[in-house]
Amino acid sequence: MSYLEMKYNLMMSYCTFLAFYLLLKVEGKNVDGHPVVYRLTHIKTLLEKLRPLDQKLSYQIEKMLKEANANAALPGKKDALSYKPNLKDMASGSESEDDFDDEEEGEASMEEESLSKASEISEVSEDDAVYRAPKIRAV
Repeated sequence: MSYLEMKYNLMMSYCTFLAFYLLLKVEGKNVDGHPVVYRLTHIKTLLEKLRPLDQKLSYQIEKMLKEANANAALPGKKDALSYKPNLKDMASGSESEDDFDDEEEGEASMEEESLSKASEISEVSEDDAVYRAPKIRAV
């Protein structure tokens, strides 16, 4: 959870408890020793502890807000997250299919070469009961 989400949730719970406290006062009920008072004081102390951190992060938050407002104000400039691939171009591209075919042929020939090398290595005489590891060659 980000800092701003946490602070938002803390403020919402403070407002909820404050509204409940005011409801109790309007109804004329005794609030001395009520759990809502303890919750309100606890949340208030948490908010006071966060105040120095708010001051440190205020510059970064203002900078992000200005950037977001500037991007929203420019109608010609699109947001980087709004770019999507064009599926029509992907479906009709014959050049890319040829490239994939060439790559597949190259991969197939490499696999055949490696299989032939493996079969040469495995053709060790069965009379020899000692395992001989294949030689490692630089690629």
